[in-house]
Amino acid sequence: MNTKQLMEMVEAVLGKRVANLTVQQFADITGLSHRTIRQDCAAGRLPAYQSAVGTPYLLSLIHISEPTRRYAIS
Repeated sequence: MNTKQLMEMVEAVLGKRVANLTVQQFADITGLSHRTIRQDCAAGRLPAYQSAVGTPYLLSLIHISEPTRRYAIS
């Protein structure tokens, strides 16, 4: 899945186009728990960033289009 396809799917699910997803939004799209997604972000299995230590993770759509195969986004 390329980034454009992923963005279109996210827009269909969320009703808006966004560049970054919260852990909860990504969990809603994949059907996995937010805890699993957060743990995968912390372990480096999902490319995510925090604006400061202790703040929520954000997942950039540009960087998650390839790893989504593991998370059953198709």
